[in-house]
Amino acid sequence: MDDQQHVRFDAWADPADHLDLHPEHPYSRFGWLPIIGPSSWLLWGTLATQLRREPTVTWELTALAEAHGLHRGAGEHGMVRRTLTRLTQFRLLALAEPATYLVRLSAPPLTARQLDRLPAFVAELHHQTFTQDPHRQVG
Repeated sequence: MDDQQHVRFDAWADPADHLDLHPEHPYSRFGWLPIIGPSSWLLWGTLATQLRREPTVTWELTALAEAHGLHRGAGEHGMVRRTLTRLTQFRLLALAEPATYLVRLSAPPLTARQLDRLPAFVAELHHQTFTQDPHRQVG
C-alpha cells in the first residue's frame, strides 16, 4: 500500500454480524474505544457507516487523514496508515489486496483478556449483549 494514494474499502461479509452492533453502539463505545483508541474507533465508525449505504467506498489517503485529524506529523499518510494497521491488528479491518480493506460493520465480542482491562460495567454489558444471542460465545 505504500505507493497507493487511494484505498478501497468493502464490507466484510461476516455471518456473525446479525446482532448489528455498529461502531456507534454502546458496546463498541465502552468496549472497543478504550482498546483500539479514539483515532481507530472514529475511522472504523466512518467506514462502517459509509459501507452501510454503499457497497464500496474509496478514499484518497490525504482526504481520509484530514477528515479524521490524522494529517499532522508522522510524514505524509503516516498516521492514517498506522490507524489502518491498528484496525487490521484487531481484526476490525482485513487487508484483502494491497490497497483494499474489508471492514467489519458490527463490533465483534471482546476477548476475556480485553475485558479484564476494562471497568466491570463493560464486562456486564458484554455478558448482557452476548448471552442473549445463542449464536455468539461470551469472551
